[in-house]
Amino acid sequence: MISSSLLIFLTFGSSAAAARAQVKVSVEALGDSGHVYAGQPAYVDVTFENLGQEDVVAPAGALVEAWELEDPSGAAFACTSEDRPSYLRPADKNSSQVVLRAGERRTIKENFVQSICPGSLRKPGRWRFRVGLSVDQKARVYSDWRTLEVIQPAGREAEAIAAYPASSADLTEYLKKYGDTAIAGRLLRRQNEIEAGLDWVPTAPFGDRASRVGRNQRWLEGTTGWRLRVTEQFLRRHPDSYFAPDLQSVAAAMYASTGDVDGAERMAALLGHSRPDEAAAIRDTAARLRSGKAMTR
Repeated sequence: MISSSLLIFLTFGSSAAAARAQVKVSVEALGDSGHVYAGQPAYVDVTFENLGQEDVVAPAGALVEAWELEDPSGAAFACTSEDRPSYLRPADKNSSQVVLRAGERRTIKENFVQSICPGSLRKPGRWRFRVGLSVDQKARVYSDWRTLEVIQPAGREAEAIAAYPASSADLTEYLKKYGDTAIAGRLLRRQNEIEAGLDWVPTAPFGDRASRVGRNQRWLEGTTGWRLRVTEQFLRRHPDSYFAPDLQSVAAAMYASTGDVDGAERMAALLGHSRPDEAAAIRDTAARLRSGKAMTR
């Protein structure tokens, strides 16, 4: 996981007893290890943390969250996230808003950069951006500047982008042909959800997920028929993909459900750095399978 942060101490109020908040804004994951193909969505995970003992409060009408970008020519512009489904929205016009409780840490995943900043990342080249959090009418805390390299697609990647499906109803044929390309990660994850239906709940413990989908005939048919093979190809060729950790968890469930304990443990090893809790849960499930027990207690 890529990480950068800016730590700033801010003092609120004018009295000697004014509260002091220690605020941290971090970019935790960034595109496919800092690059994206032109015209394709770039995803960013951002963490906002209050390490202090007082709540961080945005005044009435303040913009709670803001992004700043620089294009390859160095031209800078600001954009906001007013319309996105996040808890970080503009504060109410008539009242202040608690942004972060004392000690709170909140990660907003899959921020779609081009949606937050319309018109961005269209030109190939090096783009820079940072994410800010308002903590006062005039003060804002920013993350470090991060870089996204926009690459003009060519060859097979360009072919895959041109053939990108307009619907996500069934992605089987597309993924059989283009599942090894860099842009296929999100679609492979989506196909897993399509085949698993209600049996795949990302927030459920790994053993429960693997046990439930292991009884889902459609999911098993996709796994043994083509999807595990394509998912492995994707992970080998694009280990730094934004979607690699999700797909490593999916592949681990595929291996566990088909009795391949070695395969599940291999995925746990890959997840050890980015998602240690998930890796531990996969190893626990693998150990149970090795001892002849069920995947869940």
